[in-house]
Amino acid sequence: MANPFKGFLDLKRDEIPLAAAMFAYFFLVITTFWILKPIKKTLFIGYYKAKEGGFELFGEALTGSQAELVAKVLNMGVAFFAVVAFSIAARKLRREQLTYLFAAFSALALLSFNLVGVGGELSVWLFYLFGDLFNTLMVATFFAFLSDSFTPSAAKRAYGPIVLGGVCGGAFGSMFVRAQIASLEIDAWVWIAIGLTVLIVVVATIAGVQVRKTRPAALDLEPQQAAESPAQATGNPALAGAKLVARSRYLLAIVVMVAVYEIVSTILDFQFTATIEELVPADEQGEAFSTVYLVTNLFAMVLQLFFTTAVLKKWGVKGALLVMPVVVAASSMGYLI
Repeated sequence: MANPFKGFLDLKRDEIPLAAAMFAYFFLVITTFWILKPIKKTLFIGYYKAKEGGFELFGEALTGSQAELVAKVLNMGVAFFAVVAFSIAARKLRREQLTYLFAAFSALALLSFNLVGVGGELSVWLFYLFGDLFNTLMVATFFAFLSDSFTPSAAKRAYGPIVLGGVCGGAFGSMFVRAQIASLEIDAWVWIAIGLTVLIVVVATIAGVQVRKTRPAALDLEPQQAAESPAQATGNPALAGAKLVARSRYLLAIVVMVAVYEIVSTILDFQFTATIEELVPADEQGEAFSTVYLVTNLFAMVLQLFFTTAVLKKWGVKGALLVMPVVVAASSMGYLI
C-alpha cells in the first residue's frame, strides 16, 4: 500500500529547516485568521441582533446578516488599497522585511482595538473589515516570502507540507476558539491575536536566516536584474499584473473561476449566517459559528492529507476542480428541499 504522506515528505535534509519554518509561519497566519473570523462575525451579527431597527441603509432596516453583505462589498475596496500598498512595499522590501512591516501594522491595529474597545457600531465595522485585511496582507506576504525562498525544483517538494501548515492552522484556530469562546472576552482574544502576530515575526526571522544559509546566490540577483531593466522597474506591479492577466486566456480563466467562487461562497455564507441569526439565541451564536468552522476545517485537513493527492492522480486537475461545484450544487439542492 502506497504511503499517503510520501507526497508531503519528499524533502532533502538541507530543505527541512526552512520548510519547517515556513510551515510554522503559514500555520500561525491561518490560526490567527480563524481566531479573528468567528469573533468578528459574532460581534457584528450580535451587535445588530441587539440593536433595535438593525442597520439602516437608504431607509431600509437590514438584519445583521444583510448588513454583513454590505461589509463584504466594503472589503473589496479595502482589499484594492491593500493590494496597491503591498505592491509598493514589495518593490522595496523582501522576505522577512515585508513580514515586519505588515505584522507591525496588524499588531498596532489590534492594540488600538483593545485600547478603544470594540463595542460601538463604528468599532464593530472596523474590526470586521480588519479581520479580512489581516488575511489579505499576511497571506500575500507569506507567499511573497515563499516564492523568494525556494528554487522551482525545491518548491515542488516543499510546498505540499508548507501549505498543509495552513490547513492545520485553520483546524487548530477553530478548535481553540470553539473550546474557549464561552470563557474569554473580546480583549483577551485581541491579545491572543497580538501574541500570534509577534510569533509570526519571530518565525519569519528564523526563516530568513535559513534562506540566507541555503538559497543559491544566483537567485539573489533578481533586484539587480530589475535595476538593469528600467522598463520593468517603472509603474505599479499590480497594474502590470492586470495587463498580463488580460493577455492570457489561461489566467483569465483562473480569474473567472475565483470570481465565481467568491460569488457562490458569499451566497452560501449569507445563508449560513442568516440561519444562525434567526434560529440561535444571541448568547449562543459564537459557539454555533465556531462549531461549524471547526467541523469544516477538520474536514478540510482530512481531505488535504488523505484524498487531494489521490483525486488529482485519478482524475487530474480538471476532474479535481469539478468536485467542489458538484458538492456545492448537491448540498444547496438539499438545503432548498
